[in-house]
Amino acid sequence: MKSKVIFELLAFSACMMAVLGCRDREREEALAEAEQAKKALARAEVQLERAKSEMAFLQEQLDAVTETRDEFEQQLRQLVGDRDNAVAASQMAQAATGRLTTQLSRQTDSTAALEKEIERLTAVVKDQQATIAEQDAAIDELTKTIAQTQTITEKPVQTVEEQPAEENVEQPEEHRAGQPEEEMLDPNEVPEQP
Repeated sequence: MKSKVIFELLAFSACMMAVLGCRDREREEALAEAEQAKKALARAEVQLERAKSEMAFLQEQLDAVTETRDEFEQQLRQLVGDRDNAVAASQMAQAATGRLTTQLSRQTDSTAALEKEIERLTAVVKDQQATIAEQDAAIDELTKTIAQTQTITEKPVQTVEEQPAEENVEQPEEHRAGQPEEEMLDPNEVPEQP
């Protein structure tokens, strides 16, 4: 019995050892797996930090690109506004050019009409000047004739005044009939001055 008990004890110890050995192996495997999991977790945390860092960097770049895009959109809106203003100004300039062209055409027509009127009036002025020159010549002739007439009419008056008073007796009508008209003036009458 003693041997049986020893044998049982030994068998029990062997089983325990086997069980304990198996448990140690599982434990070692579990510890190894845990270690690997810790290493994998550390690698994953490092990769997560890298990913976060890259995401932060990409977010900064995205923000910069968004800001640049917003600036470009603002510039584009400004350029579109400037283009629209330039188109409006161009259309206004074209309209003004059309109006000015029409005015120029009218002015050209008016200028041509005025030039014809000036030519007509110049011809009228030349005709008037010729008429005035003719009238001046006629006036000069009349002035000479009047001067000669005055000279002729003044001579008989002077002749009559030079005669003695007794000779100022009126001559009969027959005697006066033979004298020229200028001499038949009344000696007391003063000739009219023109």
